[in-house]
Amino acid sequence: MNKIVFITIGEAPRRDIEDSFLAFFNDNSNVSQVGILDGLTVEEAFQQFQPEKQEEVLVSTFCNGQGIQMSKEKVQQRLQQKIISLEEQGVDVIVILCTAEFEKLVTKNAVLIEPEQVLLPYIHEKFFNQSLGVILPLSNQIESAREKWRAKGMNPVFEAASPYKFSKKQFMEVGQLLQSEGIEVIVLDCMGYSRSMREFLMTVTNLPVYQSNELLFEYVQTMFEE
Repeated sequence: MNKIVFITIGEAPRRDIEDSFLAFFNDNSNVSQVGILDGLTVEEAFQQFQPEKQEEVLVSTFCNGQGIQMSKEKVQQRLQQKIISLEEQGVDVIVILCTAEFEKLVTKNAVLIEPEQVLLPYIHEKFFNQSLGVILPLSNQIESAREKWRAKGMNPVFEAASPYKFSKKQFMEVGQLLQSEGIEVIVLDCMGYSRSMREFLMTVTNLPVYQSNELLFEYVQTMFEE
């Protein structure tokens, strides 16, 4: 049976999406999580991953729910270190639990799954003829996301609402904005969005809403669980 490890760019295990993770992997002891912030204090993490000016920003969370903004380049460096360590431990499948696109990650023997390589083609195929809305955590992530989605042949409408500072008011406003644009399907493009957030958006918009984390879990379960 494959040994599968998800690497979160936050602290593991991810309590904010625990219900989604357990729905897919609760009965499989060969599936686990590690995080690039494991073993670090909040102060140490902020110091090590502080984004510099003009650097692309990623967001994640600690187990206590505190959010953190980090430099994508510094995150990528730490991810590669984790990958090397996991391969030395005999892990068969390594899954990056983040929807950002990383260009430099490599493995020697393990299968490496990066969500952007899996999810965008899947979304393109599944919703090709529908008007798509995408929600990101931060407004300053929209421009780079727009370029990434266009490269895959899609031009969705983007809005921002953070899963790490959840506000019903903000989610309702964003949902109504997407409705006003004639959106038919909403994708929550961050691993931090939970089932409760998805259900809230579905209630206020009456639209189908998909979590990127559950789409990823479904893919891994289908392809690699034995």
